[in-house]
Amino acid sequence: MIKFFRRIRKQLLTENKFSKYLLYAIGEIVLVVIGILIALQLNMWSDDLKAQVQYEGFTQQLKVDVETAIKNAEVAAQYSREQSTRTQNIIDYLLDPKSTIDFESYKEAMEMAGRYGIIVTNVGNLGKLLSGDLDDIYRNPALVRKVQELQTKLLVKEEITDRFTQKLEIYQGQVIEFSNRIELSNYPKQGDASWINDIEILKKSPQFMETIKNLQFYYRVYSNFGDKIAEDLKKFKEHLDTMK
Repeated sequence: MIKFFRRIRKQLLTENKFSKYLLYAIGEIVLVVIGILIALQLNMWSDDLKAQVQYEGFTQQLKVDVETAIKNAEVAAQYSREQSTRTQNIIDYLLDPKSTIDFESYKEAMEMAGRYGIIVTNVGNLGKLLSGDLDDIYRNPALVRKVQELQTKLLVKEEITDRFTQKLEIYQGQVIEFSNRIELSNYPKQGDASWINDIEILKKSPQFMETIKNLQFYYRVYSNFGDKIAEDLKKFKEHLDTMK
């Protein structure tokens, strides 16, 4: 193709047809420019396609991460709710003469007193998006705003749940310390959680009853925060589902 154009150019110069040569030269320049523009357009189209694939892959993974976070929050909230019920069973069994709580329910609650589930507020690629690692994603400002709103909410709730977790750890330690003290004092050879059977000692201990009441309160509040975190994540997931 190049040799063909060269032959035409040489023929026009040889025949001294300058005006035709000039038109030919202009035409050749136009063809070159058109070729460059087409190449640039193809390159831009290729880059845009890659960005779109990356964007769709990111949002799909983000949906999976959010769904996982929702499940984690719901599981932790549900477990805290169950623990709140168990600690209330302990209180009712020990202090309420009219309580219908049976010994087995009381025993199960005592054996699980102090345990708690962790509410995880981290969601996969949210931080990566806001850090700018995926700059092409910023062509969707609505997504960035939603991510920023969610991050702010999760950070606030994370600080609060961390404080609740610290409290639960303290009360968990108090239950263990109290049980060990009774075991060592009254049942040094049995080691079979026999302290649970010492109903009179437990109900007459202000320290133990205060610890159980505190556990019951923080379990209930902790479960509420787990529900709120799940709710925030579900709203964000609804936004992701409506995006194209």
